[in-house]
Amino acid sequence: MKVIFSDYGIDISEENGHYYITFDEGGFAIQMKTYEITKSDAEKAKLSANDSYQVVIKYQNKEKKHN
Repeated sequence: MKVIFSDYGIDISEENGHYYITFDEGGFAIQMKTYEITKSDAEKAKLSANDSYQVVIKYQNKEKKHN
């Protein structure tokens, strides 16, 4: 995977047309988490810290619904 953006506490990577967001989901210890995201969400997350936070929460909530 190639990192195409790194700021606001996130990395956005792209591989074969698929986009991924990686961030630290840990509280006291570092726990890196990666989600596959849409291209439009990848673009949104690059806009600002608030937009990146909204994208992170969206995918965390999706995962909680599936568990």
